[in-house]
Amino acid sequence: MEEKLNKYDFPIGRIGNTKNPVLIILLENQNSDPNNYKLNPEYTMRIAGELEPKDKENHDKHMEIETVVKYDKWWFDLSHIWKESVSKISNDEVLALEYYPFATANSDKEKEIYNSKWEDNSYAKKSLEINKEILKNALNYNIPIFVYYKSGWYEGRDKYAIEPILVQCQSKFISDYKPRGAVPSAIRKRLREFLSESSIKNQICKLRENPNYYLKKK
Repeated sequence: MEEKLNKYDFPIGRIGNTKNPVLIILLENQNSDPNNYKLNPEYTMRIAGELEPKDKENHDKHMEIETVVKYDKWWFDLSHIWKESVSKISNDEVLALEYYPFATANSDKEKEIYNSKWEDNSYAKKSLEINKEILKNALNYNIPIFVYYKSGWYEGRDKYAIEPILVQCQSKFISDYKPRGAVPSAIRKRLREFLSESSIKNQICKLRENPNYYLKKK
């Protein structure tokens, strides 16, 4: 089994609550090592029976935050911030959306996403379509959004451009990506400050009062 697995065997388009989250995180496979897939948390989860290899037809397949925090130190540390915030956000109230659900090396990211791999990858494109629809609905409900990584959420790339869905400073309920503060400690600090803002705390309370919204169709 091990010899047949590679970095393309663990695509996860979304993690967590796709129905009615009170916090959304936008990211792009930031804790994966494409050159050694055994170092990926997804690999450990696969061996433990928590994650099945990719199913190209199943674009709705995703993991729960509660599962991820057991295997991924970055998510484990990040989860403490929302759980210890004034709003006491639980793991099952959080949703993370992937822009490109495959591990990529930073030096080759542009080529892999916006060149041959992206062009041929119907799974990634379909996953993004679903995630953009979820994000569009989240914007309508003013769900707090924390942009962990810029990726294509703001802008596209030449002929592989994806229609932008976010613009800088478009909403007080969005913590925009800051390229100068993209190191782990700064990201955690930004999330902590975002969740401490009065407008965010109040919005989370409103969302909890009326939780019967669906960001993704059944």
